Amino acid sequence: QPIAAGAQSASLVITPANASSQPLSIPLTGTATAPIATVSANSITFPLQAVGFSSSPQSITLTNTGTASLDSITLNLTGINPADFTYTTTCVASLAPGISCTVTITFKPTLLGAEQATLRIAGTAANSPQNVALTGTGSAPDFSITPTAPSQTITAGLSAAYSLNVASLGLTTNVSLTCSGLPQYAACVFTPAAIPLIPGATASSALTVTTQQTLQAGLTPLEGKSTPLLAGFASITALLLVLPLLTLRHRMRNLPGLLLLLLVSGLTLMLTTGLTACSTGTKVSSGPTIVKVTPGTYPITVSATNNTITHAATLTLIVQ
Repeated sequence: QPIAAGAQSASLVITPANASSQPLSIPLTGTATAPIATVSANSITFPLQAVGFSSSPQSITLTNTGTASLDSITLNLTGINPADFTYTTTCVASLAPGISCTVTITFKPTLLGAEQATLRIAGTAANSPQNVALTGTGSAPDFSITPTAPSQTITAGLSAAYSLNVASLGLTTNVSLTCSGLPQYAACVFTPAAIPLIPGATASSALTVTTQQTLQAGLTPLEGKSTPLLAGFASITALLLVLPLLTLRHRMRNLPGLLLLLLVSGLTLMLTTGLTACSTGTKVSSGPTIVKVTPGTYPITVSATNNTITHAATLTLIVQ
């Protein structure tokens, strides 16, 4: 009757009554089999969970790594808060060598704060029972925001794409997304920018960050010279040219006054405008200008709010 698993050996020695005869030694060998219970994890920690709502399930695996059948398998919850943890299992009463089964645990807190329990797995293995520590924390209804890939590297002028997961922790609400901390000439677009949530649900939003803008065309002068002096010179020149006409007016009594006035005014305007235009140059329309984000590393803050609760996540934009 072996007391341990594995190969065993001994010798049976027969001593004859005749002292002149040699003792006879018979070697004895054998291999003992035994079950060994092995669990895939010794503890499970659940993330923050809203009171009154069930968490996502987490699983462990029980495997018989021994050489004999693992029998009389039982599972039960003990500890401080066993009622707030539940399990389902594919394990039956026995496991043959090399066979596994799964235990799936769910956390549904009834209290605010930390809770704990122990999943006890017993059987005929010498190392039974196996104890798995269960911990979780109950919280007030809330939501969370998590980026799937928080850092992106792009070339200046291209767009960076991020994905954000927003999860409800017991809330029925609408969450709006905004971004801040963008570098100059960058812009962000969420698709969608508003997410409806129900308890236990997770929704996604795609964020696109552009890194260039197009500045619209405008009017710009060909010359950058100051022109008041030249304009004044043009006016004086026009006045000197029309003075003889004014003198001629006294000699030509029959020339209508209104006609002479129009002639003088038109000549003055033409000279003034012509000389001023020559001095200032022509204004032309410049084409659209594309400006890009300066290469560097930029932290971007994404905020999610439902008007009473706000959570933020930090993204990294690397522009090359």
